[in-house]
Amino acid sequence: MACVCCGGFGLWGTWSVSRMFVSEPEDVKALGAEIADYTLPPGYAEVIGMHFFDSIMVAIAQENATLDDMLLMLMKPPEGAEVDQAVLEKQLAAALRQQFSMHGFNLTLDTVKTRIINDEEVALTYRKGEDNFGAPYRQMSTLFNGSKGKVFILVQGTEAGWDQEALDSFLNSIH
Repeated sequence: MACVCCGGFGLWGTWSVSRMFVSEPEDVKALGAEIADYTLPPGYAEVIGMHFFDSIMVAIAQENATLDDMLLMLMKPPEGAEVDQAVLEKQLAAALRQQFSMHGFNLTLDTVKTRIINDEEVALTYRKGEDNFGAPYRQMSTLFNGSKGKVFILVQGTEAGWDQEALDSFLNSIH
């Protein structure tokens, strides 16, 4: 009986995890549209989405991206939830470290810049450091009110793969 129960929980766990992730391009694009209205920079695509409790997350990267290329992540926290940018950054960074084995990942505050996103002046927090292999690494995060609720953006990549022009184009397109 214990084996049947364990097997049932194993199947349920596998089913639950598989339902969390969205990988069909049309479905990932639709998930991104639930977070915010935006235009992808040329050569970029929504690559994976995720439902996590009441949050939605979509990752955007260059088509045929490598691990060195810049990755943009959009997250819509649960409606009505108290949202703390520092907590979101830590949670997402921990998930990325686990998913991509970034255990030696070390970033420190570089600069904070302000810009307008969706008619709101927001702070963009930039961090710099090194990845697991000692390569210079960058990260930018921000939290703002989108047309569909709060939106948290985390962008990261190696210095060599950082595409500020694409990032600016993306941020300018959000409404």
